[in-house]
Amino acid sequence: MGHPARKGWPTMSAVLNIENLCFAYPNQSEPTLRGIDLMLEPGSFALLCGPSGSGKSTLLRCIMQEISPAGTQTGTISGSARQPGGSAMVFQNPEAGLVHRQLLADLAFPMENAGLPQAEMTARMAETVSFLGLEPLLRREPEALSGGQKQLAALAAALMLRPRLLLLDEPVSQLDPLAARAFYDVLGHLNRDCGVTVLLSEHRTDRAMPLADRVIWLQQGRIVPAIQESPPRPQAALSVSEEAAKPLLRCRNLSFGYQKDREVLRDCSLDLRPHEFFCLLGGNGGGKSTLLRLCAGLLKSWEGKITRTGSFGYLPQETASFFLHDTVEKELRHALPQGAEPDRTLWQEYRLTGLLNRHPFDLSAGQRQLVALLALLAAQPNALLLDEPTRGLDGRAAAQIADLLRQTGVAVLAATHDIAWAAHYASRCGLLFDGRLAHQGPPPEFFARHRFYKPPGFDAK
Repeated sequence: MGHPARKGWPTMSAVLNIENLCFAYPNQSEPTLRGIDLMLEPGSFALLCGPSGSGKSTLLRCIMQEISPAGTQTGTISGSARQPGGSAMVFQNPEAGLVHRQLLADLAFPMENAGLPQAEMTARMAETVSFLGLEPLLRREPEALSGGQKQLAALAAALMLRPRLLLLDEPVSQLDPLAARAFYDVLGHLNRDCGVTVLLSEHRTDRAMPLADRVIWLQQGRIVPAIQESPPRPQAALSVSEEAAKPLLRCRNLSFGYQKDREVLRDCSLDLRPHEFFCLLGGNGGGKSTLLRLCAGLLKSWEGKITRTGSFGYLPQETASFFLHDTVEKELRHALPQGAEPDRTLWQEYRLTGLLNRHPFDLSAGQRQLVALLALLAAQPNALLLDEPTRGLDGRAAAQIADLLRQTGVAVLAATHDIAWAAHYASRCGLLFDGRLAHQGPPPEFFARHRFYKPPGFDAK
């Protein structure tokens, strides 16, 4: 049941009506979307769920004409959301919605394109910025914002044309738990009190589910009766003594910043030992990604020393820069040692066989993560540095990734906001705060000491 639209937001009887929508990417043997029928009422909040690669992101892009993907599309999409300015989208990566040097310019940009009068632009910005608490950030550069601030800024930009339908593609996947909670609080208020219709694609549904009045489950490109995914029960974390082993990675007293007068890391020390699964937690902007880049040799620390033993693989949050070839198969083959043959059973296990001829950029975010990780593992590194490795993955795929990493025996240092994944699979967790590791230890000990950084139902015994 939807909510009545509020004053100032356009209303029409049908926000979105999709009939028999099918879509296939170029060179794709099987369509990504198959016979989608969907209708959204004004003021409703629909939660779009389903496994990685089921077509969620493709469906959202097909709905919004301005970013509709290249390929073969049949069926009809109608409703007020299809009119100019009728829909807006917030992406996984907040930088995708922020293209200028100041937030103020990003907010004005869509309204300038629509030819709105200056007085109307100013009134809309004032209202939205005040509502989201963004006044102190208006003249700051996007690089200076935290992940949570960037995503709220991207949401503000999406709201400038007062869309009838707000599309969101895993908007909190890069946010720490507290920032994610704040974002969903705002989203719920927009839906309840402003009458904005919401279609939210999300894997981690614990905070989103109470907001939704409808769950749409996508499975292999079709809408099926809503179900709850049942991933295999994770095994307990490895109970291997690693203290005696010589570290593969040793960081000592690292200091670094992107501006001379502002340190991101200060006096930070860390060890990663063979076969260890170390999950690095902390707030957005706390330095986790920076620490991984330093460890990978992509940045040079101001002070301190980093010692690496063996070969390392690095996977950034944004995998676009990772891919060098025009098909998935070429990407996976290129990563193999010379003369080695690919393990096709592994491709089948991770449901990649039907994607081998696809361009990596045509895959879902979760599928790109899987391909990039398998390519890294094909090179047989001693250690992996992973920045948000479960981003875009459903629970089953995230569990498979953890099992694969542990079976290979590769040492892992992973920055993650997925605290449930860290609790079940890490052998050690660390919390980065104020530029250094504030606390670290095995998951039972680590999470027993924390109130907010604790997954639901975690047993510390």
